[in-house]
Amino acid sequence: MGGKYYISPDEDRGGVWEFTPDQVTRTIHSLWPQPQPIPLDTSPSSGIFDFDVQVNGESCELTYFADEQFFVIPDQDPLELPFRVVYSVLTTLAPSVPAVWMADFDGAVHSVDLSIGVENLLTRFHT
Repeated sequence: MGGKYYISPDEDRGGVWEFTPDQVTRTIHSLWPQPQPIPLDTSPSSGIFDFDVQVNGESCELTYFADEQFFVIPDQDPLELPFRVVYSVLTTLAPSVPAVWMADFDGAVHSVDLSIGVENLLTRFHT
């Protein structure tokens, strides 16, 4: 534990996200209604938005860096949960934009094919 995962548009393949932080917030709310307001601890002037999302009684944390267009997920258990949130947001807001993810502890870049569906993307995280 302690590493971070990064998800961003695949700039090498022309990927650019056109959505706003407000759209991310509204999408999360529509997919997982929250008892508490999100995003939490936002810094709109810096373009950094922290989220604590409740999914089926479990909590996950993630951060969206709007100006640089990437999500950061701290290593957490279960890891499937925050990836489900990010992939669901991307499938809703940018389904045709190529994306990639990487972990800071190995640096390997992995393509994300949103067209295969969230459940198929999450198979690598099933334990």
